[in-house]
Amino acid sequence: MFVQNLISDFNNQLSISDHDLNVLSGFFHFLKNQTNTSRASVPYGLLLQYDNEKVKELFLEILDKALMAPQFSGKYRLVWINEEDFSRKSLDQCVNRSGDIFLLRTCLSHGNPDHLISEFEKHPEIIKIVCASSEIVETRFKKDEHFFYRILPRHILLGELGSKEITTQFLNVLSSRKYNITSDFRDEIAYYIDSIYKTADFKDSSFVEDLIRRIELQMEETDGAAAYKKDLAIDSTFVPYSKIVQSRKQAKITEQTEKTASLLPQLTAETTSNTFNTDTDFSANKSKTDNDIYNKNESETHKQTHCFDNRPAHTNVLLLALSTFQNVIRKSTFSYDFCGCKGEVTGRYQLDPIPKMLDELLAQNGENLDRIIMLCTDDTTQKIASIQTPEGELKDISPAEYFQNQVRNYMNPFLKNNELFTPINISIDSPYEGIQKVVKTIRNIKNPHLYLDTHGGLRGIQRILEATITLLKIEGVPVREAYSVAFTDKNPVKPIISETEQMKIFDFVSGINEFITCGRADTLTEYYKEKSKYHFQNDIVSKITTVANGIQWCCVPEFERGLTSLQEYFQQHADKNADPYLSIYIDDIKRDYQNLVLSKYSVVDEINWC
Repeated sequence: MFVQNLISDFNNQLSISDHDLNVLSGFFHFLKNQTNTSRASVPYGLLLQYDNEKVKELFLEILDKALMAPQFSGKYRLVWINEEDFSRKSLDQCVNRSGDIFLLRTCLSHGNPDHLISEFEKHPEIIKIVCASSEIVETRFKKDEHFFYRILPRHILLGELGSKEITTQFLNVLSSRKYNITSDFRDEIAYYIDSIYKTADFKDSSFVEDLIRRIELQMEETDGAAAYKKDLAIDSTFVPYSKIVQSRKQAKITEQTEKTASLLPQLTAETTSNTFNTDTDFSANKSKTDNDIYNKNESETHKQTHCFDNRPAHTNVLLLALSTFQNVIRKSTFSYDFCGCKGEVTGRYQLDPIPKMLDELLAQNGENLDRIIMLCTDDTTQKIASIQTPEGELKDISPAEYFQNQVRNYMNPFLKNNELFTPINISIDSPYEGIQKVVKTIRNIKNPHLYLDTHGGLRGIQRILEATITLLKIEGVPVREAYSVAFTDKNPVKPIISETEQMKIFDFVSGINEFITCGRADTLTEYYKEKSKYHFQNDIVSKITTVANGIQWCCVPEFERGLTSLQEYFQQHADKNADPYLSIYIDDIKRDYQNLVLSKYSVVDEINWC
């Protein structure tokens, strides 16, 4: 019974086959039977194979808790190490007390297992667990049958719980609580779980408990939970509402409707050819079809085709400032050509072309746009009455709401609206609160890959945006790419352009300011790392770095060597061939260092400058 209770914890949170559950049960029985000896009486090796790192970590977390069970009396503990570190150690250096279970937590993707075999065979009395991905098992371990079948004779394949297993677990729990359930509830809850489980906040048994809690709350709000154990039954009205589920249902209905519609012309021709004038009817239908196309807003009906189930380890974030709109919204076409990906998007609002373009660019790498952070003023969040859309509709709507309507279908389809959009109110009179909110928001995002749209909002908001970008770079979150739109009346198709290089000007100005005020050249050096256009830029940056090093190290000879090289540089007028941006600030450097870089100087001059 004790072992069965331990096994249920694994079975409720992971997908493990019945055969592998028996292996796991055998492992715990093995541990239980070792109470009379200080070490394992027979060699024991277990291979944990996994495809998802989180699944492995969850298994080890449950295992660690299981080993703390009172029945084991604190005898066992996991002692883990990575293979890279273990390759430089012996097994007895890692395991130093009775009851230690050696755990190889991660394995190298290449190389033979000779060191593992040698160390494992030297110490058959130590219990060993090896964790390896399926790829490593196939490419490394299976090649050595002795290691795979004899050194590690027990194997367990770990997997994530699927929606079917969760549905079964959920219905079993409801049944154990003696609730009456209708057949339509069973069908509907299965559809609900299948639709949302993959992207749900809670996982495994936590998901089940959260779902039951919500349903029991609904019982108490009506007739009380006790009534559903006696006379009443839980029906489909108890299934929680979900936009994902509803959109999935609507997609099925639309698909069925389209199939039916595709058969209509044939049916119509067969049933009406003798009673209607074909030419007249065709003209009428053509006019109606054209009108329907004109009135259709494809952005709001767009189906997201880039649905990548495997969520990457980073989050793609777009930062922009919202603009207001006029009483009549115009529709335009915008073109793009970046990284070998070119095309056109339709935009109705000033800020929707770039998110739509990013949808296509990120899809090249199997990614979605996951989040948009919107800098908003009061004017962009308040409803405006009687706005005429390009489709001829009159709407009472705010710019923020209209923007979200136009782009939500071009973003990660597995996220909810409140996860996709983060509005941050900005006051031009007191901008620091807004800047603080943006920085704090991005700090809380998992590994953000930041993109920037620079062409929206008031000028004051743009200055706030620029200051925020500078602060974020200090936080280690640089802008990967920045974009804007070149609005022109001459060309009906407006080009989307890159602003990435222009954004780097802030890095350059920061670097010059850092050198003049603090005597440091780190930012300036970083700025020029990727630039090779100007012949003399690396030369002068290296001389500036020498001066900066002398200041920071308090090394007078190094400081003087840098000053001499700068003086030679200025005398040769090499700055004429330098980066134009750098040329702007050469006079500032001359003015700051005065005769230390312009003529002969003495120690007194150095002291005065300091």
